[in-house]
Amino acid sequence: MLNAASSPRMENSRNTFLVVGLLAVLAVVLVRTAWVCDDAYITMRTVDHFTHGNGLVYNIGERVQSYTHPLWLLLLAGLYAVTGDAYFSLNFLSIALAFLGAAIFLKIWRKPRPGWCWAPRRSSFPRPSSIIPVRVWKIPCSI
Repeated sequence: MLNAASSPRMENSRNTFLVVGLLAVLAVVLVRTAWVCDDAYITMRTVDHFTHGNGLVYNIGERVQSYTHPLWLLLLAGLYAVTGDAYFSLNFLSIALAFLGAAIFLKIWRKPRPGWCWAPRRSSFPRPSSIIPVRVWKIPCSI
């Protein structure tokens, strides 16, 4: 007979509490440490020109590419076109993508798949791959 402390329902509740707690800590850290550097303002000037129909340029009339991250620039351009606030757009998109990354990590981490070994590898030298899910080819997942 299972006791209440080891029931699957209690385990799921504990895991959910842990995940929500970690996400809350992530939110506090992201909001408290949010800042915008000078390179972001260069990007936002380019985004501002782009959203006003002047092209992807830093100075109007000069055909110089002033950005090195086209995907980030296009994401910011879409959000900036909606909000009109550069500072809010930068911070909101950064925080939203950080949470998206955390959600993807949790989705991968919580769903074990056949053939994936969740136990640390035996090794005389610890390496980062020993603490993340590792695909094991033709080797049983046993310690």
